[in-house]
Amino acid sequence: MRRAALLLVLLATALTPCAAGRGFDYAHLVGLAVVERLGTPYLVIPEDGLQPGDEVAVVDLSRPYKVVAVRIGKPFDRPCPATKDVMRGARCYSLVVPEGSRLHWGPHIAVVAPAARFVADKGGVAAALDEGVPPTTFRVCAAREGLHFSLWRGAPVKGQRLWHCYYGLRFDLEPDCQPGEAPEGR
Repeated sequence: MRRAALLLVLLATALTPCAAGRGFDYAHLVGLAVVERLGTPYLVIPEDGLQPGDEVAVVDLSRPYKVVAVRIGKPFDRPCPATKDVMRGARCYSLVVPEGSRLHWGPHIAVVAPAARFVADKGGVAAALDEGVPPTTFRVCAAREGLHFSLWRGAPVKGQRLWHCYYGLRFDLEPDCQPGEAPEGR
């Protein structure tokens, strides 16, 4: 009975578009910031207890890499578009981007943590989210019709994957994911 329950939990986790690891609460404190061409940027995240003014670090993996400190605005009073396809049952919040800061259009990894814990350089982005372990690194790769976002302990793809999320774009891309980077079938 216990084995069957564990198998069901593992299957459910493997079949969801976004999945997480252990330690820092990746399952609740990591999501996607979506910047649309028009309108207010918003956060899609499983955590439902965020308050206006809470700090979120948005990891922009466009080159040059950067991390932008934003604040939670208001929670949405209805589901936002990404909750249907990306994170079923997630909560959506508007984001307040500081004047003078700029985020590229599209989805970005968002972490409920101070931006001071992050370092962006020409090699990528790393963050000290857990004590006493290698830093968390960030990666995005293209599939045929969407993007795979992932967080890794240590080097991307070579380390332990801590979190993954697929964001469908509904148009063709040139795939560049490495073996083991994206779940099978995506």
